[in-house]
Amino acid sequence: WVDILSRAEAIFNDIGKAIRIVGTHTDITESKLAEAKLMESEERFKVVTESAGEWIWEVDNAGMYTFSSPMVENLLGYKPEEIVGKKHFYDSFKDDVKKELKEGAFSVFKQKLIFKDFENPNIHKNGQIVILNTSGSPILDKEGSLIGYRGADSDITNAKHAKEKLLTNQFYLSKAQEI
Repeated sequence: WVDILSRAEAIFNDIGKAIRIVGTHTDITESKLAEAKLMESEERFKVVTESAGEWIWEVDNAGMYTFSSPMVENLLGYKPEEIVGKKHFYDSFKDDVKKELKEGAFSVFKQKLIFKDFENPNIHKNGQIVILNTSGSPILDKEGSLIGYRGADSDITNAKHAKEKLLTNQFYLSKAQEI
């Protein structure tokens, strides 16, 4: 079986009667197969991003979100449609570190580097602080110019607080032993 795209046009005589049809037939089997593979790939990507325990995202070269998985709502309280095309990755950074983190991120962008384990405090929609661990890779066009970044975030807030508590307890234990 093959997929055929047919196009035709009727030719009319002087009194408006159709006297023949002129047309073409084009084999579009390969493009239909490619379309099916693309749809399968998109479905696979959708399933992975929606079932991953991380927030999957993409930003353009200015840092504006161009894609967000639904997990962003669990992490920061926003629905994807509230940030895609409306917020930059640095908009939710905690104010006291926003400038420093933004400059560091754009330095990485300028160098088109892959980054891992970038810890950054963010402000949840409800005002709470959420510490995210971010990793990302550059998206480049055919000429090697930066289009944006694609990456993932996970919430490490509880782990950070537990570590701080453990370190504090160890400090007091060592002080008590000195006495």
